[in-house]
Amino acid sequence: MRTHDEATAAPNIYALGDVAADADAPRAMNLLLPHNAVGVIIGKGGVQIAQLKEQSGANVRVSQPKEMIEQTQERIVHLTGTAAQV
Repeated sequence: MRTHDEATAAPNIYALGDVAADADAPRAMNLLLPHNAVGVIIGKGGVQIAQLKEQSGANVRVSQPKEMIEQTQERIVHLTGTAAQV
């Protein structure tokens, strides 16, 4: 799995600054996941993604199939929360 930043070579603005001092500051991470593997993250009836959200406290959003990156057949998993949650 590659991060969205690795794939697009975009600078990761969330990595800037003193991470220890900003432990409770909002963070975001985008991961690229092959379209055919998204079901593992979501789970049957959304059970896996709900459990992931509950255990981590992070917000987890998986892009819709229509938002898929056509060239790579990947979808974006967007995580938001504190550094510990993400």
